Amino acid sequence: MTKSTPALAATQIRKILKEKFPQYKFSVTSSSYSMGSSVDVTNLNGFASQQEKDEVKKVLRKWEYGSFDGMVDGYNYDNRNDAIPQVKFVMLYNGIAGVSGGYGKYGTDFDKLQGVA
Repeated sequence: MTKSTPALAATQIRKILKEKFPQYKFSVTSSSYSMGSSVDVTNLNGFASQQEKDEVKKVLRKWEYGSFDGMVDGYNYDNRNDAIPQVKFVMLYNGIAGVSGGYGKYGTDFDKLQGVA
């Protein structure tokens, strides 16, 4: 059975995060829905700094085929790359394993506790 495009993207993201950021443990899940798809990435350890979080975001951008523009309430297809599986949104969350919160069994409101906005 062939994996969906979001699942393929999640697999590639999981692999690159393990290689580039071995000090962190990530949960990577994919979703498909009407008019789009997404990959959710949660850092289960929490980031030590905003700079580290920004580095991870920069790596993840490769798998998004565009970006949302809130000023015109539209999506810009400005990062298309047919050589890799891409999704509409790649969301990065800063969570702590085992703590319930707004994201399933992982919390996401810990940026302030970790000193990361």
